[in-house]
Formats: sequence, structure tokens, C-alpha cells
Amino acid sequence: MSTRPWAAAVGLAGGALLWGPAAHAQTPMYQIRPRDTLDAIANRFHVSVADLVAWNHLADPNRIETGAWLVVGPPDPAPAAPTGPSRYVVQPGDTLSAIAARFGTTVAALAAANHLADPNLILAGQVLTVPGPAAVSAAAAAPAATTTSATYVVQPGDTLSAIAARFGTTVAALAAANGLANPNRILVGQTLRVPAAPAPGALATASASAAPAPAAPDVSLGQAVTRLALEEIGAPYAWGGSTPSGFDCSGLVQWVFAQYGVDLPRTSWAQFDVGTPVSWNNLEPGDLVFFSTYAPGASHVGIYVGADGPYARAFVAADNPATGVILNNLDGAYWRARFVGARRVAP
Repeated sequence: MSTRPWAAAVGLAGGALLWGPAAHAQTPMYQIRPRDTLDAIANRFHVSVADLVAWNHLADPNRIETGAWLVVGPPDPAPAAPTGPSRYVVQPGDTLSAIAARFGTTVAALAAANHLADPNLILAGQVLTVPGPAAVSAAAAAPAATTTSATYVVQPGDTLSAIAARFGTTVAALAAANGLANPNRILVGQTLRVPAAPAPGALATASASAAPAPAAPDVSLGQAVTRLALEEIGAPYAWGGSTPSGFDCSGLVQWVFAQYGVDLPRTSWAQFDVGTPVSWNNLEPGDLVFFSTYAPGASHVGIYVGADGPYARAFVAADNPATGVILNNLDGAYWRARFVGARRVAP
């Protein structure tokens, strides 16, 4: 018998059914497949949409992401007055700070419970341990850091993790000091309050009972652009649009890169002249991919995201009014035949 915490996945009507960890061996989970809807999943498992929303803490039942995992059966009954941890499946658009607020815990407690080196890096479908009240109380009892702070003006290419490393503080502390609901979203020119680093004694006390966490990796511009593009899946299409209320293909690309201080031209043809050419076999997340669709030349553009959902090589684009912003398979026959080139804008 396997000693791993997860039992084997089994095929089920084009999806995958997974049974929860040993502590919750009777909690079934289902991986969302292309074209799934919450109503169809509810019918498949003979539960209600309301149940699925409640079990998975879904903010918007109309927005579910291919590849994410859903709890599709009643969770194990919790013991009276629970003090231990519970589980939560990360949904599209979630941030660690939003999850912390939802469960009455803290970003620091969630990061510690899940050994997260960078609280900015959580993925849809990821299963998080949500610490119980005892863990949160212990975190609250930790010595308070000094309130002395400096300020810093965000520069092009900055990420919150890079700024935290530069000033010897943490992403969680920066997010809390500046009221950031989404630590992934900082803007060039924004002035941040930088809290002072904890005193050495406080750091020693906090780390005495736990193994040291790995250093938080800096997030590249390509990775940041990829995450933001994936968050916009489901946004509506609008010809000439360049805001989340409505995008066309080049408007989506221009807006996403602008959030990280990169100023791109407005049209796909002009964007095709920016950056460094990249071959089909050397694409990296954040690269721009161009296609000849409704007009000759680079008439359509998307943001390459690499492996995502059911696709080994995927890109995000605002295709048309019927689909809005969508995840596409770059290796699909339609897109492969119309591919005209790629550019790397992210350094």
C-alpha cells in the first residue's frame, strides 16, 4: 500500500477523481476539464451547485479554471471546537491575503503551514493547509517588530519579493504595511512603506522551533506577466479594448505588460517589431506569440504561458467576442498553421 498522502487518481468521464489525504480519506476531489461547468460537475456527482460553491469557497460559480481541483463530496465531519488545520483548494484569482482573510488567519500563518518560500506564488488547484486557531494564536504571540519604516518608489521590473529581499523584510510584511490585497500587483511609481526588518533576537526566536525556509526566489518579469495573464482568463472581448472591462488581443498584451512598467505599442503588428525574435522551440513564459488570422501578417497576438491545464504549450489571448480571454493550445493545428513568429520582451 502506498504511504504517500494521496491515493491514486482514477479516470472519470474525461476528468480525474482524487481521494483526499489520509486524514480525510473520504473527501473526493475532481480535476476540472475543458468545457466543464459547475452545473455539469454537480450533476455528475449528484450534488448541488450550492454545495460545490460552499465546499470550495467559490467567489464566482461562473468562473472555474481548467486543471483546478474541486471538492465534490461532503468533507469529513469536523470535530467539535476544531483546533487543527483544514484544507482549501486555491481558486483562480485567489491571493494568500484573501484566503487568510476568508478563514480568519494570517498570511504568515498560511505561509508557515504550507512551507511557502514566496507567498506570491500560489497556483489554482493547489491544496493549502489552513492552520487552526492554536497556530494563529501562536503567531500572534510572537514579539512585535518595530514600527519604524522607510519608503520606496517601485521601479520597472520590480516585484514585491525582490523589494522585500533588498530591504531585509518579507513579502507578507510589505503587503500588510501597504494594505495590498494582491501582492502580485504593484505599479511603477507607486510609493511603498517598507517596515523595518525584525530584530535579530526576534528572528532567532521565530526560527528556533522550525527548519529554515528556503530563500524566496525572485519572480522574473516573464513569470509575473504569465500569472497576470492567466488571472484575466474569462474577461470579455471588446474590439479596441485595453482594460479588464474588455480586451482585444493587442490590448490585453499592452495592459498586462503595462502593469509591470513595460510600455508596448497598441497594435499586434507594431508589437511584432518589439523585443528579440524567439524560435518556436525556445519559447519561455511571458513571450509574445503572433499569428496571421483575419488579416495578413501579425494580425493576432497572445502571451505564451507554457504548460497549463491540459496543454503542454499554452498561450493566453483575447480571441473574439464568443470566447473573451481564453487559454489556447499552441500545438493545435489551427494555431500552428497560422504562427508567424514570437518576440521576447521580458528581460
